[in-house]
Amino acid sequence: MLRLKEDKYEVLNDSSFEQALYWADVEPDEPDYAESLERLRKYALEALRLEPQGEVLLRVCVQDNDVLGGVSLGKGTVVFVAYAAAILDPEVVPNPAAFDVTRDERLTPYLCNQERASEAPQSLIYLQHGYGRHKCLGRYASEITMQELLRAMLRIGSLVRRGELEMDEENWFVMRFKIGF
Repeated sequence: MLRLKEDKYEVLNDSSFEQALYWADVEPDEPDYAESLERLRKYALEALRLEPQGEVLLRVCVQDNDVLGGVSLGKGTVVFVAYAAAILDPEVVPNPAAFDVTRDERLTPYLCNQERASEAPQSLIYLQHGYGRHKCLGRYASEITMQELLRAMLRIGSLVRRGELEMDEENWFVMRFKIGF
């Protein structure tokens, strides 16, 4: 969200930082409250799409003859899934470098087998919480938490960066990121 505030992204369809401030100020008794919650959820998802908390997943095939993208994989094969690249693929995500909270989530049913056909559809664009049988069990709680945290931070106001991201170079995780109000 700080990058959005700092005009680091092209903004599409009224997805500006100022609009996020507007949606954060809608009160529960106002007619637009349900829409405001959905918009804030989309602001959080879009921010995570452009700045994902992780970039790759490693998986190991547990049986022979698994097929992925037309390629046969043997048992024990390590698969490197670059989902951060996938969510920026212009063939899947129109204007992938732009910030757009009206973006179609491209919800689709679970594609693997019929025994899981009753599961809720999942997004083909917002892959931060995984997909299919490996999706995060806390996905929905996480989305609500992100939405409400964003709402609270925006309502406090004057959100600013207090320093640059500090990374642990050996293990590649964030050590420190300072923001202030």
